[in-house]
Amino acid sequence: MLKVDRTYLNLILAISIVTALYLLSQNWKNQLVVEKVQVYDTHILTGSEVKNLADIRTGSSLYKLSLLKTAQRVETNPFVNRAVVVRTLPYNVTITVTERDPIALVATHSSMFSVGEDGIILPLPMQRKNNMPVVTNVAEQLAVGDTAPAVTASRAIGFALLHRERTGEGQYIECSLVDTYFNMHEVNIPKASLRGAKFAPRRAGSLHPDGGPTGLFRYKGDQF
Repeated sequence: MLKVDRTYLNLILAISIVTALYLLSQNWKNQLVVEKVQVYDTHILTGSEVKNLADIRTGSSLYKLSLLKTAQRVETNPFVNRAVVVRTLPYNVTITVTERDPIALVATHSSMFSVGEDGIILPLPMQRKNNMPVVTNVAEQLAVGDTAPAVTASRAIGFALLHRERTGEGQYIECSLVDTYFNMHEVNIPKASLRGAKFAPRRAGSLHPDGGPTGLFRYKGDQF
């Protein structure tokens, strides 16, 4: 009589049970459909606006829904910093939104918009904060040379906001191109002061005129 190892039989039985449970779970998952979409933690956008961005259809398969793509659709709105989409069994989808709050209003000659704390340009919010600072006299097009004063101005704005948080008082900020560029000439200013007309600065391109080897150097091909 043929004898079968009991351990072998137990292994086959265990595999059969696991396979059956997997098939049953897949069948159960395929039967689950979306009945309700819930949105949390919004104060700028409405729940309806987030649902329209998510584009989740009621009655669609719960487990065929791509959570990542749904979150990416919600994050296309500039007021959304991050969206987390979760299946809430058995029939719901939960969307938790971290919004990007505007911290300042910016006025140009022809338009007005708001700016988030990460520098992202935002539309004007429907509900504006009364204590939101307003940046005026902003040019429609910025020149390349204006980036350095912009960095200086951003630091000044940061300290002004800190001052407001501590004292409740506002501040007037003035940032000029000349003052910013003056700080960039840490070598030319002393040389011109000491040598007078004898000193004539020359263009150095990507190489620093003093000391070395500092600058940009070709590595190979178009790589530097």
